[in-house]
Amino acid sequence: MSVSSGVSGRKVTWGQAATSSFNEARQHLPLEPFQMTLRHTAARIAANVQSALSGAER
Repeated sequence: MSVSSGVSGRKVTWGQAATSSFNEARQHLPLEPFQMTLRHTAARIAANVQSALSGAER
């Protein structure tokens, strides 16, 4: 069974429609939470590396 997608009008299967909808929604996500998470993760990694390096000097 196929459905017509809203934008292009082309025929796609149900699985393709679900994937297409997911991809379109993902493109509209705000980037700020991702950036905050990435910066937090980088800061934690840097702190752990710094701690390991200062511990190795002893």
